[in-house]
Amino acid sequence: MIFQKKTGHVFTCQQCPNSTIPSKDRLECICSADQKLISKQLFISICESCPQGSFVSPDKLECIKCTKNETCQCSDQNILVYREQSGKIIENGALCESCSKGFRATDQGFCEKSDEECENCTSQSYSRIKLQNGDDMRSTFISKNLEIATKKCAERDMKYCELLVNLCVLQNFDSSSPINSCGILENIKRSYNPWQTFWDPVDFIDDSELDKDNVIDHQYIFDENSYIDIVFAKYDVDGTFEGYVDNSNLNLHFCGPDMFPKSAYLFGRRYSKSCQIRKELFNDIQIQRKFFEAFIRFEDETGRIKMYPIHVLNSAIRVNDQLVNTNDRNRWTGDQSASRDLTKSSETESVVVWRTYLIANEWNELQQYRKTSLSLQMILIIVIHEYFQYKNYALIEPSFEKYNEESSYTQSSILTRFSVVVFMYLFVAACQMLGKVIIVERMLTDPFHNFIDLCSVSNISVLSLTHRLYGYYIHGRSVHGKGDAGMSEMNAFLQRERDNLCGYRGLEPSSELQTFTLNLPIHFRENYDEICRITKQPTSGAIGHDAMTLKMNQTVEAHDKMNNFLKKFVDHSISDLDYVVRDRPLLEAVLDAEMTDTSQIGTFTRDPSEIAYSTCFVYGNEWCWTSFECLLTCVIFIWSDSIILAAFIVFITSKFLRLIFSYLSTAHLVKTSLIDQRFLV
Repeated sequence: MIFQKKTGHVFTCQQCPNSTIPSKDRLECICSADQKLISKQLFISICESCPQGSFVSPDKLECIKCTKNETCQCSDQNILVYREQSGKIIENGALCESCSKGFRATDQGFCEKSDEECENCTSQSYSRIKLQNGDDMRSTFISKNLEIATKKCAERDMKYCELLVNLCVLQNFDSSSPINSCGILENIKRSYNPWQTFWDPVDFIDDSELDKDNVIDHQYIFDENSYIDIVFAKYDVDGTFEGYVDNSNLNLHFCGPDMFPKSAYLFGRRYSKSCQIRKELFNDIQIQRKFFEAFIRFEDETGRIKMYPIHVLNSAIRVNDQLVNTNDRNRWTGDQSASRDLTKSSETESVVVWRTYLIANEWNELQQYRKTSLSLQMILIIVIHEYFQYKNYALIEPSFEKYNEESSYTQSSILTRFSVVVFMYLFVAACQMLGKVIIVERMLTDPFHNFIDLCSVSNISVLSLTHRLYGYYIHGRSVHGKGDAGMSEMNAFLQRERDNLCGYRGLEPSSELQTFTLNLPIHFRENYDEICRITKQPTSGAIGHDAMTLKMNQTVEAHDKMNNFLKKFVDHSISDLDYVVRDRPLLEAVLDAEMTDTSQIGTFTRDPSEIAYSTCFVYGNEWCWTSFECLLTCVIFIWSDSIILAAFIVFITSKFLRLIFSYLSTAHLVKTSLIDQRFLV
């Protein structure tokens, strides 16, 4: 005798050990008819034969004696009673008794309410299903089966425990009420939880493979004949396995058949159909009272057939009365003017700190990047002003002409000299900006778009706050699922992206957009500040290296908590802290002002330009620096009447201010990104 055992995603056949026999679905070894169940190890029952003169109880857990006959067989009008109300076995032996008035005996050996005699009976159980739109409806099936499932599961009848679990599924895992199926199940599990004894988290429900990139080692191609083979494991509502069904033998086209039955399974196709379904459709005996698990069936490189489970999203599940599955399940985040380890899955790829340091150093280098070169600006100003005699435009003459030779009798004024220098300075600066933006960054190198690409390759996302609740987000999810790879593997990744063989980089499904402007809810900042307070805790009298070690431990703890918090926030995994993704309204764009209340629900506003986050750097504030340097040049020139001296002083002053800014911005980066300053270059 054999049974099927699931190892990873492969089914193998094994002999049932000892005196156990295969179950009907051949997925486990069960006790024979004259044995009681002692325990279970994975899918194998540990059994014990009943003594002579006793019989196995209906729940297979006890050996019982009978008071009136030796077979414990009752008539159709009676049921076998073998437990007291407390759940203990009746010491004097089991007996046959008739059902109370208003109830009738069933083939399964219990009493249920009779519809004819108990039309006005009220049930103490809750049999309603809450729909996604907030309405609820009464389920006749749950109403008829919940009480008996509760009773028999409490008596440790595994079949009815499976039924109770599936009733909980039908009620969308809603455990808010203690008298619905999920609430009752939670109560029973406090005293009897069979799944803890024979469900092995590694061998039976090993979901760690689901996050691996190469778990489906079969090559699909974009071709009109490349279809995904979907199969379904079919179960009865009581958990009985009824075999596997091909998609061709299961009618899931509820909106009517397509011209081609396999149209929904073509590889690379986005398939969607919506319609109103008539209730009669679910009377099909093939799907009535059935549960299905979907799998992708494929052949690996060696020709061995494998199956990969397909996750199904139930959008009606509620947690704390919130629809937790209605938002997109996206990937992930960063820091206030900093970078964080924002990876697709901390379980599938351990965070490597070198990638964080790489992004932090690149961010720090961008702090000083400008649209203009100050040294080139000053050289051009001196050449134009002195060599090309542009200064002669400041001479007060009746005609607007430039004299190539300096006049000894015509004078200029402070206003004319100021005007000439301002116009000359701003003209040169504007030419530099246009050349940098239009020519250099489009044809040669674009550091800000390159930084976004680096974030994607490194699998690091960045969240930068320029104000308490306002900032920018770069979604740096790697489409390959990891950021650590060798040179050949990285080259293969880039080739796959070039050939469009990967998913999308964007935060939203089917989108490549990675940059957003943020307006965050107040609760976000409260959580953020609470985590940051970890680094401000006193070191309890420690000094020297001990104090430094303790401080570093606090930073590491805060970094890990902040990283997890930001990942959950971006993935919509915090019930009372959420956001919506939107385009910027025209009025807000014209007024450059936020007019949406984001105190409770934040907004991620799409940034099609992908450089809005440059306002975190000198680059995004180029006009402030340029206008300051221009005015300082004019003041010194008017005071000294020497453009060379003015250019020299402005150059030294600006470099000194940039040095101070560099120090402060680096210190701020270390503080807010919670990284070790020793690794910043």
